[in-house]
Parts: sequence; C-alpha cells; structure tokens
Amino acid sequence: TRRHRRLAIAAVGLVLVVCGVLRGIEAEAYLPWQHHWDEITNVRVGQRMSDDLSVDPGSYDYPALVFLTQALVLLPASQLGDYDLDKDGPVLDVQTHAVARVDHPGLLRAMRWTTGVLPQLVTALAAALIAWVVSRRWHASAAAALLVTLSAVDLRYGVFVTPDALSGMAATLASLGAVMVAADPTRRRYLWTGAAIGLAAAAKYNAAAVAVALVVAHLLTHRRPFADRRPLLEAAGAAAVVFALVNLGGVLNPVGLVRE
Repeated sequence: TRRHRRLAIAAVGLVLVVCGVLRGIEAEAYLPWQHHWDEITNVRVGQRMSDDLSVDPGSYDYPALVFLTQALVLLPASQLGDYDLDKDGPVLDVQTHAVARVDHPGLLRAMRWTTGVLPQLVTALAAALIAWVVSRRWHASAAAALLVTLSAVDLRYGVFVTPDALSGMAATLASLGAVMVAADPTRRRYLWTGAAIGLAAAAKYNAAAVAVALVVAHLLTHRRPFADRRPLLEAAGAAAVVFALVNLGGVLNPVGLVRE
C-alpha cells in the first residue's frame, strides 16, 4: 500500500503539471481581444462589485462565487497595486456584442487563473482522490486525474471567467466527500460534504444536484436511513450556511434573486 501511495503521488503530481500547463496556454486565448460574451459580462459585474467593495453583485444570473473569486485579483490590484479603475479604465472595453478589447490583459489572465485554471487543478486532484479511496490503486488515481486533464470541453471553455470550473471543482469535492461518507460515515465527513454542496450551489445554482451523491451514500451506510437522518440534516444545514455566506447579496435581496 505504501508503494502504491508513493506511485500515486508521483503519477498524479505529473498529471497535475500537465493539467496546469495545458490550461495555462488556454488562458492566453484571444488576448488582447476577447470573444466570449459570458466572460465579458462576468468581468464587468465582478469589477463593479469589487470597485464598490460590495458583497452584492446586483446580478443574480449566477451566484456570487465567481465574482468573489475575481475580487481576489481585483482588490489587491487596486488596493495594494497601481491599478485604479477611474484612472486606468475597466479591464475590458466592449466593442460590439461578444467582442471586447482587453486593456489590462495581465488582470484578465490572473482572473482566468483564479476562476478557471486553479479550480480545474483541484478538480483533477479530487478526482484522483476519489479513485484512490475506491480502489487504492495508483494507476486508477492517475487515470482519473488524466481524464479530467484531457477533457476537451474543460480545456476549450473551462479557463474563461465563468462559474463552470468553480462549480465543477466544488461538485467534485462534494462527490469525494460522499465517497468518504460511504467508506466511513462520520459526522465530520457529513459536514464537510454538506459544505462542499453549498459551495457548489454558490457557484451555479443547478450544481446543488450533487447532493444526490450524499443521499445515496447515506442510504448505503445506514440500516435505517430515514430513522438516522440527523447527519443528513446537519449536512443540509452546513450547505445552507455556506451558500448563504458566499451568496450573501442574493440572500439579502431575495426579490431580485427570485426574479432573475
């Protein structure tokens, strides 16, 4: 087992390097021009939110996680760096529908890394961990990470500033948690999985469907699953808390959230 563990670490580490390189290349796509309308919209919303130092994006087509992740780049650049929105202008200058000139490619590149590249690295690692928990075989872990790495859709579209990679990351972490619950249903694992489900929903609303994995794990590990429902209720509470904290603007504006 120790030998398999060392081989798994080496093989998965190598796959993660390949994953990062491939996505780092894709993160340069189109620059200094931009032709992805969803990214254009998200960057403008995220920049307005960061400039106002607000937790409310004012737009609820997507939950707030993607905009908060952009803030990890925009706030240090404006507060600690030399970027000033009023003086330097927005990151993107929209020309026509789905076409924008990128006036600050370094900032957009950094946002693509935080919302796309790094989350996909976590997704590949989580997939490898799922395979390891299930099989304890290094080649299974490496194959799972490689499957994520070579996903054509993720390679082509996953690096843009959209919630897709973030929701995929959180959903994969929730799936990992469900597998761990199936292996050993401890309270901590239920709570951890519930938090990951809440994070997935805070990335994309429909990603909350990954909660099915935890329900299935619960049914598999309890002789009386409906009588022993407290762990599920606690996990649901953890999911709700994480979703509310991350998506605080939408929670405080339920009318706008429901309307959009």
